[in-house]
Amino acid sequence: MGIVTQHRRRDGDRRVLLRHRLLRYKGKCAHLHGHNGRIEIELASDSLNEQSMVADFSDISRIVKEWIDQNLDHRLLLHRDDRWSPVLRNTTSRSS
Repeated sequence: MGIVTQHRRRDGDRRVLLRHRLLRYKGKCAHLHGHNGRIEIELASDSLNEQSMVADFSDISRIVKEWIDQNLDHRLLLHRDDRWSPVLRNTTSRSS
């Protein structure tokens, strides 16, 4: 199970805070715990756009932020076999 929040750093990368647990694991990682992570995106292209770039960083930043907000931020990440998955799946409404 996991809870993710995201932070934006000045250098443009995306940081995420993730909580989860490991199923069928005997040890402390079987319990809910957290990790800090970073999302990196690498772009490549055979040609450049009209601004001589692969893509505009502000567009990439906006698209990635929207994806994180819609798919990760303030969401639970559960393995489908997790016993809490059916219970929490029924409480997926987000409060504002």
